Amino acid sequence: MPSQYKACFLGYESLSEIARQVIRQRSFPDLEILLLECTPDTLETQVNLALEHGCSIFIAGSSNAAEFRRISTLPLTILDKGIIIKQLKIQGQPTQKRRHWRQRAAFLRGG
Repeated sequence: MPSQYKACFLGYESLSEIARQVIRQRSFPDLEILLLECTPDTLETQVNLALEHGCSIFIAGSSNAAEFRRISTLPLTILDKGIIIKQLKIQGQPTQKRRHWRQRAAFLRGG
């Protein structure tokens, strides 16, 4: 059965990585999530692509959200990256920065 809703996550850098983790780890039976990389400069093109794919709900960090509000009145959820990272630390999930330093330490140890 096709998803009832289609959402588009307008991400960039570490926020996109967090979104990928959540999408992989969680089940959203009535929701299909399209993850698109963009910056405020490329956002309008990505929003048009998402609309072509049937997305009607949008999720973005603060800078992309500001640009989204300038060009659209569609539903938008704004994510605060600082709060998300704090929650991941509380839950014991590795953030991208911690994972990077663990990998560097393993490399330096010869592992």
